[in-house]
Amino acid sequence: MSATGWRITADEYDRKARELKERQTEIALRIEQHQKGEGDFRTTLETLISVASRAGELFERSNRAPIRARNVGEQPTRNSRKPP
Repeated sequence: MSATGWRITADEYDRKARELKERQTEIALRIEQHQKGEGDFRTTLETLISVASRAGELFERSNRAPIRARNVGEQPTRNSRKPP
């Protein structure tokens, strides 16, 4: 193939330049979304680890407060008073 066979027109160049710029913008947006997702994941993971590490303490604390139902059909609540 001759050297002229590899040349592109100015219009083709401009079109390709626009396509590449659009693709760069899309990639930058996806990177930003992934970074935000990574931050959200990290926050969730830290919370999960915190709760898991305190699970024994939370369980013990929950056992100190008895659950009593006030009336038949009513949902049980913690520290509710017995009906007279």
